[in-house]
Amino acid sequence: MKYIRSLKYSAPGIAAAVFAIVLVAAVVYSHRFSPTQPSHLASAIVHSLHGPGFFVVAILIYIATGILKVGGNRYIIAAVLSMGIAVIAEGAQIPGPRDAEVKDLVVDFVGIVAGLGLIAFFDRDVRRKLGMRKWAVFGTTVSVFLAVALLPTVWLAYAWFAQLRAAPELLTFEERWERAMIINIDGQRPERLPIPDEWPVLGDHVASTQASGRYGTLVRFMPFPDWSSFSRICFAAAAQTPVPANVVLSVRDMRIDGERRGGRGTWRLELDSSPTRYCVPLKSIAASAPERPLNMARVESVQLSMADRKQAATILLDDFRLE
Repeated sequence: MKYIRSLKYSAPGIAAAVFAIVLVAAVVYSHRFSPTQPSHLASAIVHSLHGPGFFVVAILIYIATGILKVGGNRYIIAAVLSMGIAVIAEGAQIPGPRDAEVKDLVVDFVGIVAGLGLIAFFDRDVRRKLGMRKWAVFGTTVSVFLAVALLPTVWLAYAWFAQLRAAPELLTFEERWERAMIINIDGQRPERLPIPDEWPVLGDHVASTQASGRYGTLVRFMPFPDWSSFSRICFAAAAQTPVPANVVLSVRDMRIDGERRGGRGTWRLELDSSPTRYCVPLKSIAASAPERPLNMARVESVQLSMADRKQAATILLDDFRLE
């Protein structure tokens, strides 16, 4: 009975230790052994858990210091121990394919401050020492830290669910959540414009994309990964050039063990100046990969580029979808 009572009181401390060990183990496994990648948005959600994860770690360690009756300032002890775990978790990435990043430690710190700040906000002793006016300012500051720590994960999770619900639509340039899967090219994103006359698909907006003449990329995005039940990819386009524009549609799948990057299949198209809807068979793209056929159940990215990357051009794009 005495053992059970002791275990009950030490449960928060055990939970904090287990959470910290699992966190470090997950980082070591993910970065040292480099398992097969999940989808882009799923990876982004996991990466964004730095803030929420250490928000929870800090709270658990604070609770554990109270249960174990640790002497000293519990907030400082919890903060120091939490940052120590953060440094260990980040340092564990060094042996793997990724480097430790200072910005991740900053996000960890924000999560720790948010967690301990939330506890302090409801702490009567803290409220009494600060007074109502300073306590209100303190609450506002904690709210800012909470937003910075938690909102990115909430936003990415929403985008992930919205992406799955939108299937077979890949990219329509109509929804704000689509920004989460568009990759900046040369520091720029596609510009949304009102849909022009005689456009071949329905909607309110198209994207005006530019190839700078340096990289040649018009748009690159990370779609939902499972294309196995579809036969072709389609999109609408119009070249804002005096002559037809030659472009390359590229699809890359997720890497498998032993690969530095996934396979890449391509298909060349000629875009006319008049708005037209183009469709490309997925089998043709998959078979064009030089090393191995693409795995259309694990697609990583889609990219549309100028065939001559040194050619500058502006192209109107819309409604990437699977059929």
